[in-house]
Amino acid sequence: MKNDQLSTLAQKRNTIRNNFFIAGIIIAVLFCSGSVTAQPYLDIAKLKYTNSPNKGLINQNKNDVKLHYFSFETNLPLQFNNKRDAVIISPFFENWSSQINNDNRQSYYSVALPVSLSKTIPYTKWAFLLTGIVRMNDSSINKRTKMQVGGAFIVSNKRNEHLTWKLGLYVNNDLFGVFVVPLAGIDWQINNRNILFG
Repeated sequence: MKNDQLSTLAQKRNTIRNNFFIAGIIIAVLFCSGSVTAQPYLDIAKLKYTNSPNKGLINQNKNDVKLHYFSFETNLPLQFNNKRDAVIISPFFENWSSQINNDNRQSYYSVALPVSLSKTIPYTKWAFLLTGIVRMNDSSINKRTKMQVGGAFIVSNKRNEHLTWKLGLYVNNDLFGVFVVPLAGIDWQINNRNILFG
């Protein structure tokens, strides 16, 4: 009986501690201010790593799940002589691994090679980006097919020096069938300090 009460008390303490921790993070984010700058240009290299702790801070009574994610990407632009057009080669590697309740860890890998052509149309305000993507997945993801082929096409119109509209389409033969996503974007310099892009 006492062990059950001690266990319940320990769980309540952990819940309270976790709630204070989350509240502290929220307060720190809300009340800390600073100047942040970013650039809407090309990242030459990118490294990502995610490690999910066992049960996490919330839902301590759920399954013990460990997730790991690692990826490395690079963008290699090959600019043409006119300095406005380029071929961009963007290979990347990613690894997902998961472990549930101390069972064996399962890992999944994929490698992809997107190749893009960024081209302006001379004497107009139009440009386009054409991308082809070849992706090879670990055979444990799907035994029938290891390769995915897809692409994207984006057309942009520069309305003026401060505003560019973008429309396009992404298509991929995913593991469940053809996957199609319409794309829309904007590059807008709102004022000297603020730019909306994406």
